[in-house]
Amino acid sequence: MDSLTGSQIIGQQLSDHGDEEYRATSAFSGEPISPFFRNASEGEVDRAVCLARDASGFWATASPDIKSKFLRGLAQRVNASRETLLNRASLETGYPDRRLTMELDRSLFQLGVFANLVEEGSWVDAIIDQRKADQAGPPQPDLRRMLRPVGPVGVFGASNFPFAISVIGNDVVSAWAAGCPVVVKGHPGHPGTCELLGRCVQDVIRSQNLPEGIFSLVQGTQNRVGEALVQHPSIRAIGFTGSLRGGKSLWALTQKRTEPIPFFAELGSLNPTLAFPATFRRNTSDFTKNLLASLTMGNGQMCTRPGFVFYVECRETEQWTQELLSAASLAPQQPLLNASVASQFAEATEQYRVQLDARQIFPLQTKGEPKSEFDASNSSLHLYQVTAAEVLSCGANWTEAFGPVCILVGCKDLEEMKAITNTLPGGLTLSLHVDPAEQTLAAQWLSDWTAKFGRIVWNDFPTGVPIGNATQHGGPYPASFDGQGTSIGTRAIERFARPICYQNFPETLLPPELQSDNPRHIWRQVDGRLTQDKLPH
Repeated sequence: MDSLTGSQIIGQQLSDHGDEEYRATSAFSGEPISPFFRNASEGEVDRAVCLARDASGFWATASPDIKSKFLRGLAQRVNASRETLLNRASLETGYPDRRLTMELDRSLFQLGVFANLVEEGSWVDAIIDQRKADQAGPPQPDLRRMLRPVGPVGVFGASNFPFAISVIGNDVVSAWAAGCPVVVKGHPGHPGTCELLGRCVQDVIRSQNLPEGIFSLVQGTQNRVGEALVQHPSIRAIGFTGSLRGGKSLWALTQKRTEPIPFFAELGSLNPTLAFPATFRRNTSDFTKNLLASLTMGNGQMCTRPGFVFYVECRETEQWTQELLSAASLAPQQPLLNASVASQFAEATEQYRVQLDARQIFPLQTKGEPKSEFDASNSSLHLYQVTAAEVLSCGANWTEAFGPVCILVGCKDLEEMKAITNTLPGGLTLSLHVDPAEQTLAAQWLSDWTAKFGRIVWNDFPTGVPIGNATQHGGPYPASFDGQGTSIGTRAIERFARPICYQNFPETLLPPELQSDNPRHIWRQVDGRLTQDKLPH
């Protein structure tokens, strides 16, 4: 692979028609990193989307073999460049090698998961109601329904996942698998990693003689780049992972279009942990160790980081707090991703002090000590403590702090714990630590929690979302704009497909998935019964 160019990737071309150069910044030193990149021009965005539009017909109807070959070929191509990719991602994000290696391997695994999904084929949810002329009432037509791709998709990369939510990330791979060409807006925090990944995609598309519009990459620090992508009339859906503020701005643009489009966003989440009393009446070493591991994974820059721990105050919890502080002193210090993340983190933690009246217990600060300028290159774990009564008296103004921080919320009893959790906004996860003797009480409250959270975790912590068929990564607002979907796992493919029904169609014009002979041999619902059988003509 040649050295980085700082260019946009528009189909099979490298383009540098944009203006206003910028560079990535080292997460370790804060110094700019070569090369210079340009902000994509509106013309480059338009060219990318038009190529995607032109490729839509082919990719929507391409055989499962073609799609799966592309996904598996991409996994092989990316793996062949892993050393180059890991080195650049480390420089741009500051993540340790082990963290980046795990993320890259996870992304390669995901490509295989979706290749398998495409080959198996039942994800299209084929439903057939055969013609019925011999029943009472009017004759019923032959109806055959399945999911089909929506068309070109725009995807925004995230700052905290240079591989898993980027050029080969969740949204991109699920859109490709659904049959949608993709234009990626790379995150400016790691543009070099994005370009390296994008050129891997280019290579596979070229080697397999696929339409170039299946993929393009546009980059830039200016809002106008993303706005041009969202507002392009040929874009049919948007995938976004990022801040609530940024998501709301882009969502508004999708709704102002002449033809509004779906906006699938994973935004903010507090990810509360509820520790029932028995948690602290047994050996708490594993609970403490696993909580800290979850808090510090990726230096807290994880969408499922447990931001709040709720517990009933007692002598045991006082002892546990001291145990937690002792263990926290050994937690490694890592850099935050960039100065912007550091600034937002400092602002959010200050809101904890002011709006929730939370007391910082780690690291300890001398009373009256002037607050020093926040250093992105050396960010330790932050722990705060507050009572539920204090939070409720402040109006429970909940704020997510993106970084290594957790708020310990002491409650006088379980009823107060239940009352304060009722004030929490929607979220991705809720973690419950419950002893068998406490299960009955927890079960009484479970329906309230399932109404607010996308994933309920039992006696475990929420970081490290698996990639599988049952994976759910999404939840009620503000975790997502649409809590009915997921951005991780095989069900993510459904976001980029829509149902279409064929009535009384000739067999030769039906998609293979709906033909009576079932040439794909997929599972289908026929007259209310799940079957792989052929149908009589």
